[in-house]
Amino acid sequence: MGIFHLGGDFWCHLLYTVPKPPYRCVVILDGDKKQKTKQVCQKYGQTVENVSKFEVVENIEELADIMAKHDKHPIYCLKQKCIEEYLEPKPGYEQEGYSKTTDGPRIAEDMRQVPEEIWGIFDVILKGS
Repeated sequence: MGIFHLGGDFWCHLLYTVPKPPYRCVVILDGDKKQKTKQVCQKYGQTVENVSKFEVVENIEELADIMAKHDKHPIYCLKQKCIEEYLEPKPGYEQEGYSKTTDGPRIAEDMRQVPEEIWGIFDVILKGS
């Protein structure tokens, strides 16, 4: 399993780096990206270039369905607007001095329980591997 980081808000410009089928990939984004995701999927769906095709999924069941078909890669937007909403204890991510790249991972590593939505995503991914 490979994990690619698509550069935060620059993600839509890096989708071309996601390998085409038969490789199986899932793009997971913060919930606040949902509207832009639909536009980007439309753009990639219309291109004649040799790039992967993507489909926005609304829930874990749709994620599993798209992964089973092997022709497109699902893009799943989290229910919360940003990944920090899933961390416990909740970080002050909107406060000055919070570093998404250092504080977020440190809090996540200390968590005792994986949130149900995140668990469900990885359960689908691992069942398909």
